[in-house]
Amino acid sequence: MRRFATLALACLAACAVAGAATASDQIPTDALAPMRAANADWVTAMKAKDAAAIVEPYADDGVFVRTDGSVAAGKPAILALYRKRLAESPVLASGGLIDDGAAAADGDVYEWGHGDLTFERADGTTTHAGGRFLTVWRKGGDGRWRIIRNLTF
Repeated sequence: MRRFATLALACLAACAVAGAATASDQIPTDALAPMRAANADWVTAMKAKDAAAIVEPYADDGVFVRTDGSVAAGKPAILALYRKRLAESPVLASGGLIDDGAAAADGDVYEWGHGDLTFERADGTTTHAGGRFLTVWRKGGDGRWRIIRNLTF
């Protein structure tokens, strides 16, 4: 069931992005800085194992869908997920998030890209990981751009 949910979300997201790319490729200029900062801050926070910093750009009702199909709905649930993940994972040694594109439609910004990450275990061995992401940003009533949906696959 979770795999089906992930596949369905990925298909919907791809359709949304494809539609967004043809509807409008004009990214609001005030959205670019928060998007770039969130990606750079994510790397710094992963290295420091700082879950609160990772979750800061999410909207209170944001949703995070992991590669296994599990869903964390709401900022507190996303924070709990990252705290658990960081406690169990090795330290991010190098790498980062690479933006592959972005498009705007109906007031939202769709950003997609991939991660290229190297983690270091306590014994000094390293592992490489990567994956794709699709992030949907929306401008809130306070004028700040926030992540409302984040899908990793």
